[in-house]
Amino acid sequence: MNDEKLDIAKEYLDTFPTFEDFKRDYLDVNKPANEKFLTYLFTEIKDKPDVWEETKYRISIETLRIDIKLKDKENLTIDDIVNEVKKNDLSKYKRILVKLDNKNYDDIDKLSKLGIDVLISTKGEKGFSTIDEFKFMREFFNIFKEQCNYPNLSVLEKITLAYDHVKFFLYNPENNRNIMDSRGIARSMKTGNIVCEAYSRIFCQLLSEFGINSHLTFIKGKGKDESSHARVIVKVEDPKYNVKGVFAFDPTWDSDLEMALVSHEDGNVTYESKKYLKETDTVIEDLPSSIRYLYFLVPLYEYDKYFTGDEIDRIQKYPTFNKVELTDGLTKILKYNDLKPREKTVLDILPDLLSKTKKIEGYSDDEIKEFINHAVNILNQYRFGRLDKNLKTQVSSQR
Repeated sequence: MNDEKLDIAKEYLDTFPTFEDFKRDYLDVNKPANEKFLTYLFTEIKDKPDVWEETKYRISIETLRIDIKLKDKENLTIDDIVNEVKKNDLSKYKRILVKLDNKNYDDIDKLSKLGIDVLISTKGEKGFSTIDEFKFMREFFNIFKEQCNYPNLSVLEKITLAYDHVKFFLYNPENNRNIMDSRGIARSMKTGNIVCEAYSRIFCQLLSEFGINSHLTFIKGKGKDESSHARVIVKVEDPKYNVKGVFAFDPTWDSDLEMALVSHEDGNVTYESKKYLKETDTVIEDLPSSIRYLYFLVPLYEYDKYFTGDEIDRIQKYPTFNKVELTDGLTKILKYNDLKPREKTVLDILPDLLSKTKKIEGYSDDEIKEFINHAVNILNQYRFGRLDKNLKTQVSSQR
């Protein structure tokens, strides 16, 4: 089916209020050979505009599926793609689908010269990107690698640099129904819309640039087959900081929330998100972006303490997206609720860790000293994360 006929088919599916109506009035009557596929379209695709476009492009006869023709070729190059495309009559197609690794292709502009739209999917990505969006995404990761190209960085220092880098994005959900605009890496960078899934994917890719493996973790939502949140799990072995174990990271919850040091009407001084300030609160000092490390380096055995009530939907390796089975052993670890404070580890290492990473990020010595002071004080104030968020302690010194 071509694009037009597929859209007509979708319009027809939309005339049925529920799947039960569709099954009774169409499937049971006509018994089509493609019943399984039609069921999939109705229940999983038709009400999601962005997913529909992706599915339509994949199944339309007007799409040249180079990604299928070259799927078994190792070390795929742009020349391989161009040569394969030229074997086909492009007058029959509206677009080309290509699958690439998320790496540099200096000659990617050769695809632009084919005279047909090119949509790119990459490992670990959600949805498609255009050539320009792919290049914009790669420029971001290349700049990160150049800025962090320092010898003898430890694993935890690399993770911290990646964590800081993604936290500079300002949380901004999509303003339309195209969820790919805020969940895919390339699309979120282009649109400026970003939610938890894109934060987590970008963090995973930043780690991948350092050669560090990670896992995307999706939390069950209330709706059918929906995830309500995403975060990242990483196995860390760092002799320099004496850290070894499996840890959760949530860059979304630690992202730029416009934090400030605030004086309250009762005389208390605390750290607060500016969007929650009262009229009687006075801002003493605006804080740098990425000042929070509340959900950084959370041991898996304390997962349930910091992410109380979350039920994990699935865990997938990045960037292969191979699914990790939720075994009884793993589930037991994730539900461990010992009150052993994780901050002892973090507070022991954070000053030295930030002294190193903030220097690489371009902070001056005075700025680093002030940054560490605020970061440590915020950890002390919210010393049990979500568990005791309302039990705030007064900051030791009022500025």
